[in-house]
Amino acid sequence: MEKMDVLAGVGIYPREITVYLPESSAIRQMIYFHASPQNVRAIGEELWRKLKEYFGRSGTGLVLLEVEDWNRDLSPWPAGGIFREGEDFAGGGEAYLEDLCSQVVPRVEGRFAEMSGIERRVIGGYSMGGLFALYAAMESPLFSDLISVSGSLWYEGIVEYVSGKLAREGEMSGLGDGMCRGGGHFAGRRRAYFSLGQREPKTRNGVMRRVGEQTDAIADSMAAGGFSVHFQWNPGNHFQDEVGRMERGIRHMLCSDW
Repeated sequence: MEKMDVLAGVGIYPREITVYLPESSAIRQMIYFHASPQNVRAIGEELWRKLKEYFGRSGTGLVLLEVEDWNRDLSPWPAGGIFREGEDFAGGGEAYLEDLCSQVVPRVEGRFAEMSGIERRVIGGYSMGGLFALYAAMESPLFSDLISVSGSLWYEGIVEYVSGKLAREGEMSGLGDGMCRGGGHFAGRRRAYFSLGQREPKTRNGVMRRVGEQTDAIADSMAAGGFSVHFQWNPGNHFQDEVGRMERGIRHMLCSDW
């Protein structure tokens, strides 16, 4: 029988963590996903309804994570705001990632016997969550794969960070052969899925306008660094069809022959 559970009070951040598990008795892959800050549980329920057949066939579970402060917790380093009246990005991603890896993942996976044989972990997200997914996959040995849906990859310094990280890690630990920092090992090649709306690079905002070319550059760097990479364009702007885009990213991760 499928399971759904809601955890609170895990780690140092106030949030709800919603876990969805299929009827499959053995979970081999977990997807940890940051959706938009509003209505995370509703988004999770819709995703689960649309995809649970695929989750069951692939022995995969889904974790939806709330975030208290989107611009603080999911930004990898400090950066200036991109709107005249907007706040700066505080760069709290490192602390948030540490809490996710040391508190959330062990608590979630220790709660269910079905998760004792996890072989791959996917980190995913929408918008700033997609930026954080890329950063987390680059920094943590826990995550084999990433899904960045309409990711904020216009972010200052992200292209240079990824190319530099891949160069260093490739030399030190064979990143392209399934290894990741800290000596973690995953079956098969590491995978990266990126998507954007076709109108996202057409915004009037000069910083956000570079999202297309920067996502393309990052995808190329990761492919050259040994990742299996898929970059998909969707109709519409940044705010259009969030659940549909998330569904396509997760479906590709679950169903494609990488």
